[in-house]
Amino acid sequence: SSDLSVLAQTFTDWELMILDDGSPDPGIGTILHNVAKWGDSRITVQRFVTTDAERAATCRYATLINWGAAHTTGKYITYLCDDDWYLPDRLERMVAILETGVDVVYGAQEMWEDGVIFHTRGADAVLTNANARVDQNSVMHTRSAFEAVGGWDDREMVWRFADAFFWDRLTDAGYLFRPVPDGPTDAKLYHDDCVDRRIRRGEAPWTAA
Repeated sequence: SSDLSVLAQTFTDWELMILDDGSPDPGIGTILHNVAKWGDSRITVQRFVTTDAERAATCRYATLINWGAAHTTGKYITYLCDDDWYLPDRLERMVAILETGVDVVYGAQEMWEDGVIFHTRGADAVLTNANARVDQNSVMHTRSAFEAVGGWDDREMVWRFADAFFWDRLTDAGYLFRPVPDGPTDAKLYHDDCVDRRIRRGEAPWTAA
């Protein structure tokens, strides 16, 4: 649903880089192979062979985000985790605000569990501190802002909260998080095997390849 939600966007001038950090799930390989067969020049699939030592050395998703930013060319950068999705006009609404000279925007987020929305995280204020208040999937920012703060902190110690650390980098540099009006822009899915639920059960958030 993540990839399809990008394909369904009303704004079509986008570049999608899909990053697989050596997933041991054979189904992931099948999915990514099928995506590559779509033949959409806007989509790049990059698979990494990641050792346990490499996985333990950094906050891997932050490392991959920095890699992806260095290998894409868009004026704006945004994020999408594999279980989540964008509403159809998300990119159009966010780009429209950024084009006015704004550097960082965030949208409201639907939170789904067991097939229903159990909460909507709002976006109704200009934030000077977005730490723990805005989800990674709800933000879009300029490449210039990303580069100005040195990208994401990918030290191993920040692995659970790397997005919050990056939000702090942006706000410490004086960037404001401006809300996108007129309802949610994205949706987040909570399921039994998701990272958040694993952490709450005291389990490892993922299995090393």
